[in-house]
Amino acid sequence: MNTRMTRLAVLAASLALMAAATPAALMNAALGASYTATTPISESGFVYSEPAPHTEFTDGDSIFLFAETAGWTPGTPTAISVTLDLGSTVSDIVSVELDALVSVSSAVTNPTAVSVEVSTDNVTFSPGGSLAVTGFGDGPSSPDEAVNEWTLTLASPASARYVRFNIQWPGDPHKVLTEVSVWSIAPLPPVVNVALGKSYTATIPISESGFVYSEPAPHTEFTDGDSIFLFAETAGWTPGTATNIGLTVDLNSAVDNIAQVQLDALVSVSSAVTNPTAVSAEISSDGVVFTPIGSLADVATGDGPLAPNEVIHQWELTLATWIPARYVRFNIQWPGDPHKILTEVRVFAVPTTTAANDFALYR
Repeated sequence: MNTRMTRLAVLAASLALMAAATPAALMNAALGASYTATTPISESGFVYSEPAPHTEFTDGDSIFLFAETAGWTPGTPTAISVTLDLGSTVSDIVSVELDALVSVSSAVTNPTAVSVEVSTDNVTFSPGGSLAVTGFGDGPSSPDEAVNEWTLTLASPASARYVRFNIQWPGDPHKVLTEVSVWSIAPLPPVVNVALGKSYTATIPISESGFVYSEPAPHTEFTDGDSIFLFAETAGWTPGTATNIGLTVDLNSAVDNIAQVQLDALVSVSSAVTNPTAVSAEISSDGVVFTPIGSLADVATGDGPLAPNEVIHQWELTLATWIPARYVRFNIQWPGDPHKILTEVRVFAVPTTTAANDFALYR
């Protein structure tokens, strides 16, 4: 039974959950988005005017500077709505943020209430909830100025193209915003098997004599991308060799964001080829000092048997935190003194991208 694609789908889902703990977990879908307001933002006023197309609220900069803000002067309505057009429907919106300036000396006051609505067509809007002041933003430009962060985590992820902020101010103050943000779960790039085609060494020579089990150096069978058991597609160790063997893969250079490791082991009843009893993994940057990262679990069968009594077991470890390494070592324990055959090892990593390090875009 071929369950490789199923296991990769599970890995993708696991990475989506793990992403909540990484700096690149959420993407600001509002960055650079256009917006409109129920009261023109170009209302006359020294710091508050902003000619169309409006971009100050979605430029990624929440710091209050004359050139980095926009708003409404006294005499304009105290209840104003700002509607963002994200350009296309965005899935998995999980939180929103609005940053408002407060300045005692300039009579710029904080809103009294902020709520949000979402829509796919800019006609019918659904309430998303009320925002609350949860902190201060990128800081004041003078001692009596502060940027208040209003935030809301949605009860469940939403899909929307249009996001409307409804803002209420007290009295008739100067009304100044510095930034609005719409955070969605960032689509993760596909995971890559960085062990593919890489060389490896073992604590017991893989060229140990044995009909199907021998493999001349340089060793590549375990990293050729093919887990099917065929005479030409496997390697291992015969009875009489150690039952505790270490297999170290050299990824050629340091790899960031390693997220999962896998090992496929053959089991054949008729040939006395048994499954390991335990598999663990370690990582190293220099091939000398290794750090344990956890134990693999026997989670599924692999690409299928050649005969009815043969099956490939997939051992797997998904990491709670992505890690860098050049060397990955699998420590494998077999029971008794069996034939010991592996068909493939894999090291999955999330590619490092420029966007993933852009903290105006991700957090």
